[in-house]
Amino acid sequence: TRAETVASFEARIFLERTPGGPSLAAKPLKTGAGWYRGDLHAHTGHSDGSCQTQSGARAPCPVYRTAEAATARGLDFIAITDHNTTSHFAAMAQLQPAFDRLLLIPGREVTTFHGHANVFGPTAFIDFRLGDAAVPNVRTLQSLAEGAGGFLSINHPTALSGEACMGCGWTAPDTDYARVGAIEVANGGSERAQGGAEGPLLGVAFWEAQLNAGHRITAIGGSDNHDAGLSSDIASSIGRPTTVVHAPELSTTGLLAGLRAGRVFIDFDGSRDRLLDLSARTARSTATMGGALAARRGETVIFTATVAGADQARLEIVQDGEKRAPVFTRPGVFSIRMGDRPSWVRVNLRDTDGRLLAIGNPIYLSPAP
Repeated sequence: TRAETVASFEARIFLERTPGGPSLAAKPLKTGAGWYRGDLHAHTGHSDGSCQTQSGARAPCPVYRTAEAATARGLDFIAITDHNTTSHFAAMAQLQPAFDRLLLIPGREVTTFHGHANVFGPTAFIDFRLGDAAVPNVRTLQSLAEGAGGFLSINHPTALSGEACMGCGWTAPDTDYARVGAIEVANGGSERAQGGAEGPLLGVAFWEAQLNAGHRITAIGGSDNHDAGLSSDIASSIGRPTTVVHAPELSTTGLLAGLRAGRVFIDFDGSRDRLLDLSARTARSTATMGGALAARRGETVIFTATVAGADQARLEIVQDGEKRAPVFTRPGVFSIRMGDRPSWVRVNLRDTDGRLLAIGNPIYLSPAP
């Protein structure tokens, strides 16, 4: 008879006070409000990310390669968003103490036949089986993400769908856009596919349609990187594009608060120093990008755009989805008269050849009583 084998093991159970679990970093990596640069869409070998091995072959790419690439690009944060899994969170938690200048934000790309959406923040499982009895519609999915404490962003909404790319574009019926935190208007993979920032895959028109419907949704970008070893001059390499967030501190909680507030711009080149900010004022009040301002009908609202790291670039003014040509009273300063309906105003940044460098989020105007 075979001798009985006895094995011992230890099981540890962790109880968490918050629905989605704590941040991977025990404390903020930086304190104090400021602009923080990062990438909100990246994949590793825990889903479909791969990179080159020592011998030149391809293999599932480990999480640390993505963290190293983000560090080399000078980023402050990166969200790793593997498809429909939570397995990468353990590797991220292991790496975070060593990467004490790079915030690793827990994320996952909820990948369905009706579109893809990133959920940032929670580490708990979120059922992704849209159309199943457990998740019969997208509003249920939104409730699951919210219940876990997550921030939801619709990814590459204007990507091809159907037989060309099943589920890549956003086609989910009955989406509650009042509960959508962000829309990924700039996607590195899409930029690479169409040969530049602008083209049919840029999600600006999709986003602006929701703004015109009265929703306040933050525009963001993400590389959608699937190979951490891509050269930094290639669109969809880590940090191209970069999302730049004004946040109260460099922590997951702080970054998500910054995304919700909407003082955010997208830097297509992934530079280390570019800045695009917008403020507005009337005789009685002020607002910054992402904020709201009430003005009386016919009242002049004065806007000030702040630009850095883009020599000779020009501002492009967008109001309610239409490009405007206001008179600049001095560099970066222009005015708009308040109408009798709610409105929004934002700015883009273009180089001397017209190439799109950066996309800014709006300031929302409303008629004062």
